[in-house]
Amino acid sequence: MFPIIKDKWKYESVISPHEYVMHMSDVAERGVVPEVFILVLSSQLIDHIRSNYRITSFANNIIINVGGKCIGVKGGFGYGAPAACVALEEIIALGAKKVIVIGMSGALQDELLIGDVIVCERAIRDEGTSYHYASPARYAYASKEIVDEIEGVMRKCNIRHYRGTSWSTDAVFRETTKEVERYGKEKVLCVEMEASALFTVAECRGIDIASAFIISDSLVSRRWRTGFGKAFKSLCALFDRMLHDMAS
Repeated sequence: MFPIIKDKWKYESVISPHEYVMHMSDVAERGVVPEVFILVLSSQLIDHIRSNYRITSFANNIIINVGGKCIGVKGGFGYGAPAACVALEEIIALGAKKVIVIGMSGALQDELLIGDVIVCERAIRDEGTSYHYASPARYAYASKEIVDEIEGVMRKCNIRHYRGTSWSTDAVFRETTKEVERYGKEKVLCVEMEASALFTVAECRGIDIASAFIISDSLVSRRWRTGFGKAFKSLCALFDRMLHDMAS
């Protein structure tokens, strides 16, 4: 049984995220913190941001001023649900109310091409972190309003995209043929490592969240096909598009 302590999500934590960020950062000396953040799951994308935008930094975060509106960016924290959820907890403690998650994912359907955008409305909870925040369930859900917003941007910009379910797993090197076949039949679109945990944390903390993933590789047909170079260009374009939309 996991977690080991039954119903542990019901019990109070010893350390709160707010205590942590106040202890570890200079946030107490800052002014207003953005309520809107983009959580970046690719460390390479942070290099793109630093090279193409005028930024300010605080408490290991980035602020970009676009048209007079400040958008926060959090990235460079590593991979997987535990690291991503720590990052999310930190920005929520700082004041984030709306978060869009951007990253890459592996295709589980034949029709998905490298560079396609997946607008994730729910994710299968096949990772461990979410079970420390909420009772067991098959899915975790994104905020419908933000999902609709992201899809609206994709349609307006004529960007090839699909809306649906993702599979979140901790073990990137244990994505088995049996699982790929099963989730393919269930019309699950893609696999990644963070979405279900992030959605669960967001619901627990009472903030809005959604995610958009670029297809970077494919697990269909029991073989691995990659296109990370092309996918990264699409990821940069997606970030640019979402940043300006959030600031408008």
